[in-house]
This record gives sequence, structure tokens and C-alpha cells, in this order.
Amino acid sequence: MRQRFFVGWTMSLLAFALGACAYTGAGDPVSRKFTWFSYLNGDDIRQSCNAGGSDRYRFVYNGINIEQRRTYDLTVGAGPRGHFMTVQVIGPADLSSFSASDLLGPWRGISAEVGLLDSQMAEIVRAMEQDGSFAGSPAGLRLPSIGFYWVVMACRSGRFYFDAYLWPAERFQKAQIPARLLALDPTGVAINPPRDATPSLVYSGRAGEDARNYTLDVGRDGLIGVRTLF
Repeated sequence: MRQRFFVGWTMSLLAFALGACAYTGAGDPVSRKFTWFSYLNGDDIRQSCNAGGSDRYRFVYNGINIEQRRTYDLTVGAGPRGHFMTVQVIGPADLSSFSASDLLGPWRGISAEVGLLDSQMAEIVRAMEQDGSFAGSPAGLRLPSIGFYWVVMACRSGRFYFDAYLWPAERFQKAQIPARLLALDPTGVAINPPRDATPSLVYSGRAGEDARNYTLDVGRDGLIGVRTLF
């Protein structure tokens, strides 16, 4: 029992230390764990954002990190219907999906892809404009892992933008982006609604990698302290 706890604790430290590795687009649970902060900072979008390239948008919902995370990646001018959206909902491990052919199945989450019409993409961009997503990063905002927030990243006309909306602030309450995304979400998984939460309640009965709490600080152009290791 002690050895099992030590191994789990060691893996938690390793995962946390490698959490700033560069995101390269891999969608498996192991790569996701090691590159989550880089993904949340939009490092891959930043690196490919240049004049003449395709516009890209990313929206991430944190509904207490160990309960639910939702990701929406949109690329303009891609897919059979003109634009393309990839959705993933990540929750607690579902051990019922374990199989010898997919050892990572319980941690994979639910994924879906959908094409978007010009009008649907235009509605999303219009909601971003109305929510102030292109007005500049909200420097000084702190995003707790046990909190509820949306993070928005965009490459628009060759320029990168970063924004965040933290519950229960007014910006979060009035944001129109979530409704636009959820209306197009094909996963069928309900959003984990905001509520007051404390670490003692959230992590009650949990151990190992789940018992990891952190806070991310927002700077003038994204997350502070997120550095890629390789």
C-alpha cells in the first residue's frame, strides 16, 4: 500500500513538472497531461499564427479540473462544410471503458468533430467581439484549478489574442460564447455548472494525481510562468 502511494505521488510530481511541455496536437491522455498548460496557453496557435494563414480559435472550459474540462478547437476554412470544430469533454476516469485494446480508454474522454457553416462561424466570432475577446488579455486574473472559467485563444488575421472569464465575475455571467459553443456541441454531455467549491470537498477521498491543486496567473499576453521544456 505504501509503495503504491509512493508511485502515485511520484507520477503526480512528474506529470506536474512536465505540464509545461510543448503541445504538439497529440490527443492521447498521456500527451494531454504533459502538455496541458501549453495547450491552455495556446502555444501551438501562437507559433503558427501569421499573416496569410488560417484563422484558428480555441475555447477551454474548466469546471473544476478533476470533474470536467471541455475543449473546442475551430479552424476557419477547413472541413467539408467550410469550417471545422473538434470538441473534447474530459472527466473522471471511466473504468467501464477499459479494454486490452485501449489501455488509455478510461482517461480518453469523449471526442467529436463537426463541420460549421459560414453563418455558424460568424455567430461565434460575433460573440467573441461582443464579449471583448479581442480587447486584450485580462492581466492579473487568477484561474484556480478548482474554479470555473473559460479561456479563449485566437489567431485572427495573423494576430494572436488571449482572454479569460472567471466565475462569478460579471464578464463570465454575461459571456455569449458558451451558449454559441454548447448549441453546436455534438457530444451530448451536459456542462458542469459553476458552484462554490473548497479543496477539502473537491478532493475528499481522492489520492495520487487527482489530489493536485494549482492556480494559473494571467499576464498581458497569456498565462504567466508557462514555459515549454521541449
